[in-house]
Amino acid sequence: MVIVVICVAGISSLTTMPRQEDPRITNRNPIVTTLMPGASAERVEALVTEKIEDALDEIAEIKNVESTSRPGISLISIELADAVTTNTNEDIFSKIRDRLDAASRDFPPEALPPDFDDKRGAVAFGLVVALQWQASSEVQLGLLDRLAETLADRLRNVPGTELVRLYGEPEEQLTLEVDPNELTALGLSTGILARRLAEADAKGPAGFWRSADTNLALEFSGELDSTARIRSIPILENEDGSVLRLGDLADVRKEYRSPPSEIGLSNGQRTVLLAARPQDGIRLDSWGEQARQEVAAYQTEIGGGIVLETVFDQSDYTQQRLSELGANLLMGALVILAVIGVMMGWRSSLLVGAALPLTALATVFVVASSGGELHQMSIFGMIIALGLLIDNAIVVVDEATQRLRRGMETLAAVEDTLRHLFVPLLASTLTTVLAFMPIVLLPGNAGDFVRSIGTSVMVALVSSFLISLGLILALTGLFGSRQPLPAPWWKVGFSSRRLEATYRKAMLWLMHRPLLAMALAMLFPLVGFGLATTLGSQFFPRVDRNMLEVTVRLPSQASIAATAASIRELDARLRNDPVVQRTDWLVGASYPSVYYNLVMNQDNTPSFAHGIITTQDAAQVEGLIRRIQALAARDFPGLEVTATEFAQGPPQDAPIVFRLFGPDN
Repeated sequence: MVIVVICVAGISSLTTMPRQEDPRITNRNPIVTTLMPGASAERVEALVTEKIEDALDEIAEIKNVESTSRPGISLISIELADAVTTNTNEDIFSKIRDRLDAASRDFPPEALPPDFDDKRGAVAFGLVVALQWQASSEVQLGLLDRLAETLADRLRNVPGTELVRLYGEPEEQLTLEVDPNELTALGLSTGILARRLAEADAKGPAGFWRSADTNLALEFSGELDSTARIRSIPILENEDGSVLRLGDLADVRKEYRSPPSEIGLSNGQRTVLLAARPQDGIRLDSWGEQARQEVAAYQTEIGGGIVLETVFDQSDYTQQRLSELGANLLMGALVILAVIGVMMGWRSSLLVGAALPLTALATVFVVASSGGELHQMSIFGMIIALGLLIDNAIVVVDEATQRLRRGMETLAAVEDTLRHLFVPLLASTLTTVLAFMPIVLLPGNAGDFVRSIGTSVMVALVSSFLISLGLILALTGLFGSRQPLPAPWWKVGFSSRRLEATYRKAMLWLMHRPLLAMALAMLFPLVGFGLATTLGSQFFPRVDRNMLEVTVRLPSQASIAATAASIRELDARLRNDPVVQRTDWLVGASYPSVYYNLVMNQDNTPSFAHGIITTQDAAQVEGLIRRIQALAARDFPGLEVTATEFAQGPPQDAPIVFRLFGPDN
């Protein structure tokens, strides 16, 4: 019954527990963006950035604040302390919002309220879709934008969707063009027109209509919802009673913002990017399937003039990664069973092997019950534990089998084995568990990423101890081999009297020479430590993925049009490379994160572009990076081009970062 309960609980947890590609890192990197149109970088720094920095200095949980002030915009990146967890960061975000609200009261009138974005943590979008115009007529960006908004609403209704955002979409605006000479002749100014516009935009109630039976709020119906309404705004009343309206002075028209703040490109064509992020604690494969079905259904509705291309689908990579790790886990188990079968016989091999699935299922149940997820780190922890958790079962089966072969009764053999092994196995289990405790207690982003390795190993070891001294010992008493020695190797395992005698003589010889024995015991570790210095060192390995990122920077004064022109030229050269499958860019901002440690922190940066290059195979990425760097150095000397492959671990700007400090003048 215990075996059935473990199997049912483990299989049920395995089929229902959340599945992700990587563990989710606590959001410790929010961003504050404040617009101040028309202001120089110096004015933005003095009137906005410094006030926000002073307000944020009052929050003890903030570890570091980095700010960038550019003409018309202030960007502030916040890094919270390593001690901040998912359970506490929302409280800190609330404090930050309160401080920002207090700081904004001292902003000049032309500065907009600060925008606090706490959705840019170390989390990848689950699906990125590009809407591309492929009709023969001229590209209609407005139509692309409306279709993208509709698809975004539909994806928001998919169960498990946390966030959907658009990138590279055109921004509509109302433009008022006025002749300054005419304004001067009428005794008006642009400031007066701005005040008239603000006064005409009714946002609150005009009063109340009260009677004995009713209490109604009265509102003006003159909200600025159309160009006709704006043209009808009264500006000046003449002595004869005639009214001069805004439409009499200004050309009012609706158009797209020029220049745009972002430009999306897919394979060289203008595009609107849609990025959807799933919630934490869901099965990514199930969510991805529903999202893909929604995109496919929408494609059939809009026809073929506009194509929806899936740029990135994390569920595919997640399924591939978990399948590879699961295959490694199974392969390791089969190798262990084969070795045990040769060394202990088929019956003992089956008894020892029974500990593997039972321990694995018990571990999955405990991890799932405690809110854990199935991802590469948790499976990697089980792979590490595979060689450790089998030790308890081997010792238990071997000890009980020896007693059975000596003719002991089943109950006596089991009791004697339990009495003999309980304390030694408990001690060895606890020491190994404590050895993995530093991984569990590791703080910060690195701890969030690798903590599940230690947790999986610890749970697996404790489960192995309980199952080995409980179920496996009982099964050995019931079905263990009583075959007397000598016997065929496939019944009792391989043995060699000559090898045993040689080993015994060597051990006795070394025990009489303890200093020599200790020296020999230390020889191999010391040689290993010495050779370790010749190996390359990297805390987190590179990712085996057929994607790489490319960042391009132009001089800070470059316009977004100049940046887009350079990117189109570079992109055309990259697409000529035979290994490149597709190219996707976002000019003026960071590309939607397709990997969990890519932080989007380059909003409203006209001189910046961020691209994702997809190759046919992951093995081609390293060679392509070298060719991109050579191409940039040879043919694009005016661009700062950096091509990098994805790496595991917490977010980082670069392997080496230098900070230069100096006086403002």
